[in-house]
Amino acid sequence: MNKGYSKWPLLLPALVFLLLIGIYTLTSTTRCDGKLIYPLDDTYIHLGLADNLGSNGTWGFREDIFASASSSPLWTVILAPSLLIWYSELMPFVINILFGLGIILLLYRIAKSRDLPPNIATVMSVLTVIFTSTVSLTLLGMEHTLHLLLFIAFIHTGARVLERNGGYWRLLVLAPLLGSARFEGLFTVIAMSMLLLWKRRWKWVLPLLFMGFLPTIILGFISYRNGWPVVPSSLLMKTGITSYNTARGIARLFINFLYQTITTPVVWPAFIVGAIPIIRNIWKRDFESYNFYLSLLFMLTFLAHMHTAGVGWLHRYEAYLYGGGIFVFFISQSYKGIQKRIRKIVVFSALTLALLIGLARAAENYKDLYLAQPNIYMQQYQTGRFLRKYYNNSTVVISDLGAPVWLSNIRVIDGAGLASKEFIENRPEQPDRYAKEMARVTDSLGASIAILYAETTPRLGWTRCGSLVIPDNEICYSDSVIFLAVKPEQESALRRNFRDFVPLLPEGIEVRY
Repeated sequence: MNKGYSKWPLLLPALVFLLLIGIYTLTSTTRCDGKLIYPLDDTYIHLGLADNLGSNGTWGFREDIFASASSSPLWTVILAPSLLIWYSELMPFVINILFGLGIILLLYRIAKSRDLPPNIATVMSVLTVIFTSTVSLTLLGMEHTLHLLLFIAFIHTGARVLERNGGYWRLLVLAPLLGSARFEGLFTVIAMSMLLLWKRRWKWVLPLLFMGFLPTIILGFISYRNGWPVVPSSLLMKTGITSYNTARGIARLFINFLYQTITTPVVWPAFIVGAIPIIRNIWKRDFESYNFYLSLLFMLTFLAHMHTAGVGWLHRYEAYLYGGGIFVFFISQSYKGIQKRIRKIVVFSALTLALLIGLARAAENYKDLYLAQPNIYMQQYQTGRFLRKYYNNSTVVISDLGAPVWLSNIRVIDGAGLASKEFIENRPEQPDRYAKEMARVTDSLGASIAILYAETTPRLGWTRCGSLVIPDNEICYSDSVIFLAVKPEQESALRRNFRDFVPLLPEGIEVRY
């Protein structure tokens, strides 16, 4: 490792990252009455889950009530003790700043160890901050920054141990961390296992798979013992796997990764910067180097992701592919050694396309972030404040449970199925079946009120007592939530509480009685 290596590839990207974080935090708090608000309900779901785990030791939202509601067990395990140290909803933001700086430090150390020119290393890290939307991921306050950090660490370690044919035990340490940060991490673990088979490193294949899947197996077993599906409910509701009960579906079973890649332009930049290193190694007939293993690990992960997962709001699902692609392209120095003019033209054109799409995606991402934070503050956050003030220890039916379960101590009945297993299969799209099951659950648990979207209240027969409508909705399922009395005897109290709470609402919310 070069001891005289410049510090600029570390300091400048860190400065850019912290400066952008500071600017965006200041501008966002002015639109939310001075509060830092996360742009997705999911962040508050993690906060509620981690709070209960840390204080009561239960994986769920209430003491002794299990809920398989997290697809990132590692993030929950990190967040739970952190809240015991500092009980604040700012804790996910602080942790993500640390992980964001950790990414920059990791890139610096790898660039230094690979003798990447300092100016190129600086560009790599700055582009990672901008195009991976590290700032947005930090303000999102979830596990995606951690996932990117572990993804880069894993593919770098995997490529290095394959090249050196030693140190495979390091993968056994990283695999359970990567696999439990997000389930997409298992794509990379499987890809590494495939390369081990190809290189005939037989004795490491099963241990690596076992360690990578171990957290998932443990959580799945606990979920099964508590009457939940083995797969977390959040994953069941968001998976990108298509239906394969038609001829077209069967065809997509085998080529879905190709179909999704072609029809999803937002991932083209990651594909382009990840494919160039592989093509370059094929030109050179270099199939035994760190660069080849690194790019192949990335591309196998990319294709697996596109086959079974997808893209999402605020760049969060595909962000690690952007970051990984930038890392692979620069660390393999794929910008060098292109001799033939036609190849230079093709590569330059592809990179220009990637740059333009990446810039458009980053701009759209920050626009969505700008709009989403006030949406969450005006709807979910105010719902949580209302429940904490008037129904703090009651059983409540709710559509979006994040901020309410973090801000209050309610027992939640979740019609979306995230926290209530009864509604994983009984969906609002089947109104008769849904209404029958909802009546049974609310009667058995003694629900007081419901706060739901109009689209999720088919044939329930409850009394409407008011609603809140937010302006310029960008991120919420609906722009209005309806306050409903589940039982007739709750109607007068709910109407009174709703009227009393209206003066406490932020400006801009439309109130309907």
